[in-house]
Formats: sequence, C-alpha cells, structure tokens
Amino acid sequence: MSTAWRAQSSRSSRNGHPASQALDDRLPRYNPQHESGVLGGLLLEPEQMAGVLNSVKLCAHHFYSDRHRAIFEVMVELHSHGKCWNCDIVATELERRQQFEVMGGDNYLAQIVGLLPHAKLTLEHAAYVKEDADCRLLQQAADNLARDALSRQFTAAQILERHTKQLEEVQPATAAAAYDEKGRINWTRLSNEDMGMKLASSITPKRTEWLMPDRIPSLAYTLIAGEGKQGKSQFTMALGALFSTGGEWWDGSGCAKRGHVLYLSAEDDAERAVRPRLEALGADLDMITVLEARYKIPADDGKEPLVAFAELGDLIYWREVFRRVKDPLVMFIDPLPSYIGRGVNDRKNSEVRAILGPFIAMAVEFGISIIGVTHLGKSIDPTKPIANRVLDSIAYTNLARAIHFIARDPEDHDRKFFMPGPCNYAPGGLESLAFKLIEKEVKTADGETLIVAVAEFEPATVDVDAQDVVSVVGKKRPGPQSKIRQQMAEWLYDRLKDGLPVQAFHIYNDCAEAFDSVKPHPMGIKDENGYWTKARTLRRAADVDLPLLAYPQNGKRVDIFKDSSQNNRSYWRLVDNRPDSEEETHAPF
Repeated sequence: MSTAWRAQSSRSSRNGHPASQALDDRLPRYNPQHESGVLGGLLLEPEQMAGVLNSVKLCAHHFYSDRHRAIFEVMVELHSHGKCWNCDIVATELERRQQFEVMGGDNYLAQIVGLLPHAKLTLEHAAYVKEDADCRLLQQAADNLARDALSRQFTAAQILERHTKQLEEVQPATAAAAYDEKGRINWTRLSNEDMGMKLASSITPKRTEWLMPDRIPSLAYTLIAGEGKQGKSQFTMALGALFSTGGEWWDGSGCAKRGHVLYLSAEDDAERAVRPRLEALGADLDMITVLEARYKIPADDGKEPLVAFAELGDLIYWREVFRRVKDPLVMFIDPLPSYIGRGVNDRKNSEVRAILGPFIAMAVEFGISIIGVTHLGKSIDPTKPIANRVLDSIAYTNLARAIHFIARDPEDHDRKFFMPGPCNYAPGGLESLAFKLIEKEVKTADGETLIVAVAEFEPATVDVDAQDVVSVVGKKRPGPQSKIRQQMAEWLYDRLKDGLPVQAFHIYNDCAEAFDSVKPHPMGIKDENGYWTKARTLRRAADVDLPLLAYPQNGKRVDIFKDSSQNNRSYWRLVDNRPDSEEETHAPF
C-alpha cells in the first residue's frame, strides 16, 4: 500500500468519517443514448427483438432508466404473444398500466424514434446497454468489497469469501465484441460453440428414455392422429390416468412412470367428460391438472376482470404455469391445432414451427413431455404414406419424434387399434394395442349416477399395419351422385362394348333418355345450343368409374377422339385400359 493511501485512510479514521464516503459520490455507468437507441430501433423495426433477446440476451433489468425499463417490458410482452407494435400500440399499453404520463406521453416516444436515423445499430446499442449494466454490477461489488476492506472489521480471507460469490454471478457483456463499429456481426470473434459447431467426438451418447416403452419417448413431442369419434380422447385420458398412479401397462411391459399430468382439451368439458372419465379410470385426481389456457386479471374499482386466452406462443404464461406444477411429467393437448394461435396459418410449415418449436423446447426444460392429438384428412389414397393424411402443416408430423394412429378395426367397429407410425428411436416391427370403449358408472357428490365411456385394453398386442387399416376404414359408402355415376358407367359399357365408335351427340342423347326417370336428371337440361348442362357427369363416369367397373384387373377405358373425315365430330369408343397401348386416332369405318 502506498504512503498516500495509508495517509488518507488514517486521516479518514482519525476524523471519525467512513473511509468509503467518496465511493457513494460517483455516478453509475450509464449512457442514455444507448438505451434510447435500443428502444427507438425496436419501435422502428420490431422484428429485431428476437436478436436483442436471443443474441445479446438483453433483459429489462439491464436498463438503468425506469421509464426505459417500462417501455422495454411492454415490447417484450407484446413479442412473447407474437404481436407486432408501433408507438401507438406501446402508448396504449403504457396507458393501460397507468405509466403513460410518467413516461412523458407521446412526445417522449416520438422523440426516441426521431433521434434515431435508422435501426441498423439496434443490436450494437443493446450490447452496450448490457455491458453498462454488468459494469454497474461490478462497480457495486467493488464498492462493497472496498467498504469491507476499509472498515477493518474483516480479515482478507473473510472478505474474499463474502464477495467471491457475488463477483462470480456477474457475467460481463461479451456481445459488443461480436459486432464491429458499424453494427455488423464480426464472425471471426465467435467461437465454435457460438457458431453451433461440435466435434462428434465431443458429444456424449445418451440412451432414449421412454414414457411408454418403445412407443412414447420421454422429453419429446409425440403426435396421436385419427379420424373423428375413434376414441382418441378416451385413449389419452387412459394414458394420463396411468401416469398419475404409476400403474402397470396394459401389455404387461412394466409400470408407467408416475408424475403430474397436465391436460388441455378444447373439445371435452371438464365437468361432464374429463373429471368423470378420469375418476372411472381410477386416476389420482390430485396428480392431474386440467388447464383452460386462459387467465383473469382483476380490475380496480369493482370493474369486470380482464379475461384473456393463452396460445402456445404465449411462452411467459406457460412458463409460469409449468413453474407452479410440482414434478410435472407429461402434457396432453387435444386437439393440438386449436392452440396454435389466431393469425397463424397452420398450413404453413414455417409459421407452425415458429410457435410449436419454442413451446416444446421450454416444456422439455421443465421435464415435460408433450403429447398432441390431431385429426386425419379424408384422403384414402393407399399409395401415399398415412402420415401425409394428418391435417394442416407437415410441421405437426415433422417435429414429432413419434407418431401413432388410432382407427377402428375394419372387421369389428367396436374395437379400436393404437398403431405405431414413424418413430425416430423405436425399433421396427412393433405391434399395436387393441381396446374397446366400455361404459362405466360414476357417482357425483349429489349422488347422481353418470355414464361415461372409457377405454378398456386387451392384454395381448395385435399384428396390424396402420397404413392398411386406415386405408380400409377411410373408405366411405358412395353417395347418391357416386351411385348414379356407377350406373351411368355400366350403361356406357353396355353401349360401347361392341368396340365400334359412336358419335358423342348420340351418346349424350341416349344416356339422357336412359336416365330420364331419375330426378333431378343427372344430365341436367338442354341449353339453347342443344348441349346438356351436366354432361360432365357422364364424362366423369367414363373417366373414373368405368375402368373400375368393367374389369378391375385388365379393364377398358373410353377413348374420345375427333374424326377429320367427319367434319371433326367427336366419337366415343371402348379400348383396352393399358397406358402403353397405341390406339388409332380416327374411327375405323
């Protein structure tokens, strides 16, 4: 220690004043231009909020100014709800929070934007704001350490022990070093870890943990799909009941892991369906939380509370929900598309991924596996994978680590199959589970008896293929129009089976006469030019129905052509239905 320092310390002690009095007179490190630069840039370009939060990792508490902190909090909340903003929207929200006048009103927000020529340096301003905040923490830690050292009340070892933890909690901002003086990313300053690069040798292998052996992976997103009224809700409730008690699996493959279950349903009433079914299944009701995805904010002066509905993109809401649940294990969302959010095009892969991906990642942080339920479309093309029948965006299936399908047994409509589909981790050759919906009685608190349908499983697995079962089940009985077309196809086959060409004019008129008794007439009426208004029905019968009706294996098809020797009149004839056959292009008179 220098002589001057010892003299100053001695004088301070002899005069009876604290030796650290000068420390309190210093101004904290704070640059208002950087803070207003962040806010102005975000008001001009709200899309930069993702970089401010994820790259710079700026938080509201990093702002030194109270009003800057309040403005940033409003924009962060709007961003978490997937909403955009401008000065008017931010001003309205501040006014709702009764902070508008304190902020300086519209003039201050306009001033922030007016002082900023562009938003290109938003990330750089954010990095400096965070650096100033970390330096203020270091300054505070240094001041406290200096006070303890000058107080002569502690030994050096005690001072180190008291302040080491505080110093370790301070993480100096490094984001500023990642940008150059023009606010552009300096890639050379990023480490391999920052760039998302890992050597394969540095990755530690991990085995897959299962919620349901070889069927539902733990800490992942699983999708269950099926047509309506096939028992999807009853199946998920049976799963939830088993997780709540840790009971034995239906196929005898061990016991389920016990944990708290979260159940979110947009289609089943909690009082009339969810609670009675769970009770009938023997669930531990204290281990199941039924979610409504809404929250109520009490209002002042006796006004009605504000009720808002949460979507999967409202991560702040869901983080608080997950935090309040003890030992959460799994969350059921039935049906999943109902909670993607208004304004989100759930047919677009990028928009669905932007909502569903972060939600799944946050759930995994809390140790929660996600099981989503959705519907299948009406297409029954057996040549296409069954996963392609899942409604809306392919993101629902591509993000899932496992997909399962529920469909009825084609030979027994009371019997249902739970069938494995694509899975990233499960072995091949996995058999399906079979169950039926049975009725059970449940007593209410008033002594009333309720009848509910619950799933009852068969102890043995069954060897069925989801692709085959769903393709057969999906076939529906033909409607009236399809039946008429089939009859027209049969008539057309008989009319052309001798192989001779017939003029199209006669085909249409003869068909109209043959089906004259059908009401409404399948050929419609003749227009002013003598054409039948619904002639396309007969053409569709020729193109679609006739090849299937005549000879399914080696059938016929209708060839429609124009004969130049007959003034380009159209003719119909029956030919072999072979794609490689070379037919004549004129009528063989």
